[in-house]
Amino acid sequence: MQSNWQRFHSELIQKRSSAVAHARALQAEQRGDEAVFEQIRSNVYGIFTSVLEAADSQYGEDVGEMQRFFLQKLTDISAEWKTAAEKAAAHGDEQAVFVEELKLRAADEIRTGAAQVVEGGQL
Repeated sequence: MQSNWQRFHSELIQKRSSAVAHARALQAEQRGDEAVFEQIRSNVYGIFTSVLEAADSQYGEDVGEMQRFFLQKLTDISAEWKTAAEKAAAHGDEQAVFVEELKLRAADEIRTGAAQVVEGGQL
């Protein structure tokens, strides 16, 4: 994996670990709902850590294809969450809308970091 992508991978792992720790702290404070929401964020980081690892495994040194694969999966998965949020809103399920929007915000953070890597910037 190219060094900028390796740093990005490490950043995703760190954000996931941080979210897990924050969820545990919230749970210890009897703030169960907030802990669940933080766990969801952790899951999103975990998903895209795995996607990046799969992209690296499949494309290796072909950074362009690895990047294309990762960004396409980011777009596809985010689109599914957006559709789920829209369906939940149509059914008046505010909690489901909130969860899907939480996933989308985490994906947007990941998208911003990936854009920095694509542009050659540092994280």
